[in-house]
Amino acid sequence: EKTGQQMEKIDTLLSVTDLVMLDIKHMEEEAHKKLTTHSAKHSQSFAKYLDQKEIPIWIRHVVVPGITDRKEELEALGSFLAQLSHVEKVEMLPYHSMGKVKYDALGISYPLGELRQLTKEEAKEAYNIVMQACNAKKAESIINAFRLHNKRLRTKTLSAACSFYLHTFRKTDTTDEGPALFGMP
Repeated sequence: EKTGQQMEKIDTLLSVTDLVMLDIKHMEEEAHKKLTTHSAKHSQSFAKYLDQKEIPIWIRHVVVPGITDRKEELEALGSFLAQLSHVEKVEMLPYHSMGKVKYDALGISYPLGELRQLTKEEAKEAYNIVMQACNAKKAESIINAFRLHNKRLRTKTLSAACSFYLHTFRKTDTTDEGPALFGMP
């Protein structure tokens, strides 16, 4: 929790900020604490705060083999991102060991040991998992909105609309009777 004075300083800085590049290390609380010694809630609540302030966000996530590359972790990230309206870019950065040289030069043990580097193809697959989860969550939100606004729509029609949305990414049209399903009656 930030104090009023801290939030005032943050808001002053954000008033002259046109983009925030935000690293999200891990979605699971305990795994995030193990990796960073801090709570995952900080970066997640800050992302939500930026979104409320309509600050454009670029999300960066380093995909580390065995640590941040599990499908469930990536899907959780995608579901979280679906809640945000001002994410302009998502970067899945493949883990590399270039920082190991610095640790060696300082005589410090490298915390990730001899962990293998991730390939660009593996990072791209991670990106696809995140985006599929994000789009599925957004589609679920669309379905729920349609149900709230027009209870006469049948689930089969909603599922077709959701599938159509995911494949075309078109916006909805509205009519006097409520949202139309992408031009479908």
